[in-house]
Amino acid sequence: KKAAMRLCWMAEIEANPPICNWMISDLIPRQGTVAIVARSNAGKSLMSIHAGSCVATGRAFFGRNPAVTGPVIYVASESPTSIKSRLRAYCQHHALDPLKLPMAVVDGVNLSNDSTVVELCQVIEAGIQGAALPAPVLIIFDTLRRTTPDADENSSTEMDKALQRLQAVAEHFDAAVLLT
Repeated sequence: KKAAMRLCWMAEIEANPPICNWMISDLIPRQGTVAIVARSNAGKSLMSIHAGSCVATGRAFFGRNPAVTGPVIYVASESPTSIKSRLRAYCQHHALDPLKLPMAVVDGVNLSNDSTVVELCQVIEAGIQGAALPAPVLIIFDTLRRTTPDADENSSTEMDKALQRLQAVAEHFDAAVLLT
């Protein structure tokens, strides 16, 4: 059943503020979807690597400590070799032991249909079980366009389906989603 529309004046919102559980305070909610949007080559992937690393290790993300930490899955649909190289360089630069970083990269993902959602969930489950880790708390999809290549980005219907598939993966693991 669809919820009825409701208008809330700021006085009512202020009297009963909504509660949001944050993964990283005021930036990434514990559940839900957040997007980093910028022009090409602006550093979205590096920002995602940094956010993921901070969630995975508990280190501060630009002065904000993650309230939730745990494994992070990086779905590298655009330039997976580059992402893997950047992650290695990031670990070296920040003196992180890559063997102890609970962060994994998945490549070859195309979420153009519902069966690939199931397949991605199975790949992630097998990986976390093999590493004896809990479920991921953050799943990064880089980029939305490359993860859903068959969706027309100018079609709200197709993009809604694509986002539903991403959200299905997140809900399966009770994780947040970060899009680039």
